[in-house]
Amino acid sequence: MRRHLNHHSPELDLPDPRTLAEPVDIVPKLPSNMQANLTSSKWKERKEVLDELLTLVNATPRIQDAPELAELTKSLATCISKDANINCVMVAAQVIEGLAKGIMSPFGRLREAIIPLMLERLKERKANVTDAIGAALDAVFSTVRGYGRIPLSWLISVLQTNLPDTIPDLIPALGNKNPQIKEGTLKFLARSLSTSTTPVQTGQIKTLTDPLAVLLEDGTEGARNEAAVCLGLLMKMVGERPLNALMDGLADVRKAKVKEAYEKATVKCKVGAGAPPKGPAAAKEPLKKKTPPPKMAGTSKAEVADVLMVDEEPPKKPLGKPPARLMVRIVLAFLGTT
Repeated sequence: MRRHLNHHSPELDLPDPRTLAEPVDIVPKLPSNMQANLTSSKWKERKEVLDELLTLVNATPRIQDAPELAELTKSLATCISKDANINCVMVAAQVIEGLAKGIMSPFGRLREAIIPLMLERLKERKANVTDAIGAALDAVFSTVRGYGRIPLSWLISVLQTNLPDTIPDLIPALGNKNPQIKEGTLKFLARSLSTSTTPVQTGQIKTLTDPLAVLLEDGTEGARNEAAVCLGLLMKMVGERPLNALMDGLADVRKAKVKEAYEKATVKCKVGAGAPPKGPAAAKEPLKKKTPPPKMAGTSKAEVADVLMVDEEPPKKPLGKPPARLMVRIVLAFLGTT
């Protein structure tokens, strides 16, 4: 019996399969009339070129980053924000989603330019429109936090920016007068809090809790409920103590809502999680005497080795920091720049 890797363990999750694919340069395949049709006054021409782009992006699992694609992405975000035809808006969102998933980590640099524009269009009441935009927002966020995880935590920290970088993009939308924009932004924030592999920084907690506390008293039930969900997730991530002052000032009914959300919340990272025990508390744990494996008649050395792999694993040595040259080469290989 050999030990199997637990692929549900945070430290053993493998990278997205796209990271193993060879990046493809799609710039030469872009429609020749792309820019002209994207700004055409005829919605059918805009929709036609957007459909071409979507077909191209969906056919390319791994996309090579290029300056032309950055400009295209900004044009698509403008389309999402301003196009009067919702069909064009939905396809533009799907193209951005495909570009984010295909380009992966390098796409995260466009976050600041495109997330606010997409949040503006969450004012639409039709669920198919907001769902398409929400999927695009999630794909963009996945590039910001590092697409997929790999066992080397030091490499993760190099590849990702993270949730703290995204928070400033959301604050203006949380204060928007439009109830759909507020609620949609809160839902995006909740998804980001639950999936982020990097916790909110201590200095940003108040930046988030101030607008969320205001939204707990919002005139729309959807915003109130989503604000409570976000506060519950934040509390699960950073702990109860940083939010004690806020909770003490809430009405009992709001406090109960946040507590309920906290109990249901699930997050991928917590502040201080996994820290080794310190001081006398660690000494209280009695030392366990190792017992030798039972002798088994007729058992080969290989079979005994298998038993030892399961029942008596040797102590793990902490991984040292890899040489800088090796780290750079791995990062470049992961980003597809070599």
